[in-house]
Amino acid sequence: MKRVLFIVCGILAVGALTAVGVAATSHTSATTFRLVEKGESFHFVDNPPFGGQDRPPSQGDSLTLTSSLWTTDGKRAGTLRATCTVTEGGSGPGASTCYGTFGLKGGQLAGITTVRGEGRITRVAIVGGTGSYEGARGSVISVTRRSNDRFSDDTIHLMG
Repeated sequence: MKRVLFIVCGILAVGALTAVGVAATSHTSATTFRLVEKGESFHFVDNPPFGGQDRPPSQGDSLTLTSSLWTTDGKRAGTLRATCTVTEGGSGPGASTCYGTFGLKGGQLAGITTVRGEGRITRVAIVGGTGSYEGARGSVISVTRRSNDRFSDDTIHLMG
């Protein structure tokens, strides 16, 4: 679950950064950007009914994440902060609904997704923004690296 949440956050962050750059420069066309997200912190809150360590999350448990965002050439792009609430827990793959904000130069981007299981690919909807990114919309596809699950390669697609 931790790996999935970092992937989701990474995707949201990368999408937000790319979308922000595109939204600020073009209002009539689609733009696609790529970013790298690095998971920095993760915290799990086990709400009642308590499952304990090494037990699957239950409905109502929550997670918080912070990830740094980087351009593909290694320059710092911003920070992703996200929170997820488990909406389907138990012995199956489970599901969590996650909300995140991408703090970028000039404003923020907002994203939302539902994560199921521990797949390598997460799809995030960009649902708005502030400052230079007001009215931003689009999507992010985040792919967790097989070699290191703290890193995700994100493709952000913004509609102008």
